[in-house]
Amino acid sequence: MLIALLILSFGVLGMLGLLTTTLKDLRAARLQQRAVDLSTDLTARMRAIGSTAAPGTAELMNRELREWRNRVAASLPGGAVDIVTVAGPGASEHAVTLSWLSAEADGMSHTIHFTTPRRD
Repeated sequence: MLIALLILSFGVLGMLGLLTTTLKDLRAARLQQRAVDLSTDLTARMRAIGSTAAPGTAELMNRELREWRNRVAASLPGGAVDIVTVAGPGASEHAVTLSWLSAEADGMSHTIHFTTPRRD
């Protein structure tokens, strides 16, 4: 009887460990999905702005980037953005690095890199 109880308690502990790992991975996946959604949003915004050559486009682009950076900071723990503009003949693109910290206490950093569309 005691042996069966011991085996059962090891099984319950194993299940609790599995549940904890699953919840941790789920939180990490949600943060990664938020980062992908934010990058998709920025790409769409820049594509829309880049398709116009109207006066004030640079000001609009700066305002959109500022708002987007604020969304990143509010949506991701330790969210940080680095944007590098790569100018080419008659076009420019932006190389974006989006990073955030893990929601867990381990302090692990995550990063995604993407490039916004060229404006010709």
